[in-house]
Amino acid sequence: MIAGIDVNEREIVIAYFPNFSNNGKPKFERMKRMNDKEVLFFLLNKLRMNKIDEVVIENPSILGKDRSRSIGSLLYGESRNITSFLERFRKSCERVGIKVIFVNPRGTSKICPKCNGKLEKMNGNYYLLYCKNCKLILDEDEVGSWNILNRGIEKIK
Repeated sequence: MIAGIDVNEREIVIAYFPNFSNNGKPKFERMKRMNDKEVLFFLLNKLRMNKIDEVVIENPSILGKDRSRSIGSLLYGESRNITSFLERFRKSCERVGIKVIFVNPRGTSKICPKCNGKLEKMNGNYYLLYCKNCKLILDEDEVGSWNILNRGIEKIK
């Protein structure tokens, strides 16, 4: 099974398709701000519990220093380079037999993961997104993790 992970300033969101049907939507699990050791421990346990053998994660270094710094702040509580965390995450995953795939995160919160339509912010709610084509309503972090998962699935085909 494969999972997508979206890392942002507020939290980390994991998206994966469970063995049972969920109306075509993945299951989402969230993790609030923690230090890097707790993040690694939580992520690896979640992945192993759900029998995930491949994980797709965004590579924020593609987006430049500002984005990497804000994610580094999430993981470490201060501005540090995210690259070292991602490398430790990759090595930890490989140690337990989980393959890591890095993808470009650009635009993952702007495209509908179901129909590839353009998402719009819902009135009065900064984090909820709406697709006019398929009527999907999701939190932007869930959209990001689902799109990252989709990019990983495309990459391994």
